[in-house]
Amino acid sequence: MKSIDVVPTWYWPDGVPRYLSLPRSTVYKAAVERWARRTPDHLALERNGIQIDYRTLDERVKLASARIRRAISGRRDDGLRIRVAVAATQGIDGAVAILGALHAGADALLVDPSTPDAQLRWVLVAFGCELLVAENTTGSRDAWNTASVQTISHPVATDLDHPELPSTDRSQTGRLGFRWGDSVVLQPNAALLGWSLAFRAFAMLDRDELFTVVRPFSTWEGVIGLLAPLLVGATSILPSGSWEEMLDAANQERLRGIWLAWAQAEALASDLRVRHRRGHWEWVYISVDSPFSVRKRRRLGRLLGSQILTALGTPATGPIAGSPRPWLIDEAVGTPMTGVDLFPVDRPAGRLARPPWPLLASASVGVKSTFFTPEMSLEGTAPGRFVSEDVLDTGVPGMIDANGFLYLV
Repeated sequence: MKSIDVVPTWYWPDGVPRYLSLPRSTVYKAAVERWARRTPDHLALERNGIQIDYRTLDERVKLASARIRRAISGRRDDGLRIRVAVAATQGIDGAVAILGALHAGADALLVDPSTPDAQLRWVLVAFGCELLVAENTTGSRDAWNTASVQTISHPVATDLDHPELPSTDRSQTGRLGFRWGDSVVLQPNAALLGWSLAFRAFAMLDRDELFTVVRPFSTWEGVIGLLAPLLVGATSILPSGSWEEMLDAANQERLRGIWLAWAQAEALASDLRVRHRRGHWEWVYISVDSPFSVRKRRRLGRLLGSQILTALGTPATGPIAGSPRPWLIDEAVGTPMTGVDLFPVDRPAGRLARPPWPLLASASVGVKSTFFTPEMSLEGTAPGRFVSEDVLDTGVPGMIDANGFLYLV
């Protein structure tokens, strides 16, 4: 039997760069500050008819950053950063809280406010959160008592909102924390920029093309949905909280694409209010992390009248693979995303798989990414682990062929 090494796919979509050179910048400077300077009146964030421009977004981010820094100032003198939890609500205040925490240079764990109390309390204690950044509308919950609360909801800034501390940009040290299994993974600016730029290039989004990612801000998909449009000076259409709000967003003629979880897509396809307007999206991305039925996928495409694409990723890696928009592979997740190479991992042995080729039938998906950085840190028990210096085993079972195509098995 002839041995074949796994190599990156050569069937790369025309016009999409294989690798991206990351800007020497931070999320705040690339996604907010430069557009507040260049196009201050251009619409930055929109959710259910509520809109703010880049000038206002910049002001609110600096204000949220100052409030967070004021709250954590003097709390610790051992040189370690205070850890904060961000109740990542789906509205504009939730987006401002995330960007404000990065601007303040905090280690910010993103938590979904709908998380059950018992699980939320465990997460906050395990991560060592000393401050909760939340809206006034988050409500009173026992789990929040593990940390002091700093509200950032501010429809109108007052004199009290200007603390003694200047709103110095410390975003180069800011990191966002994501839940991954029973662990938390902290991602710095370089990784967050890389994820968003990679998806923007892979999906070929431009400034005039509006889409929305209907996933919580506490997920890697939700963060991409927030940042990818902002990085090109476009409008970030924020995800909706309730099902009715999601339907309203779904029926907007302005949206060319939408990104959903598989269960959301199936429920959406069965809703007559959407099916009566089939074909109003050009494309629909669906997050997958397990085998899926090609028959169901084709049926979903017929019901929605849209091209159904798939995307795979994890909080530790960001986007791994997806279906390119110019063409469709029915059986596979698709090609590696920009800046990512895939390798089969022999999970029982805890190392990269070696020929003979049949071993790949039971391999785990390993990822080598230009977006891994030395600052990335894992705490707790993660589903995956590094099997070499630069390849992370994701724990996702799959098959990778000689061209680098990813098939979930």
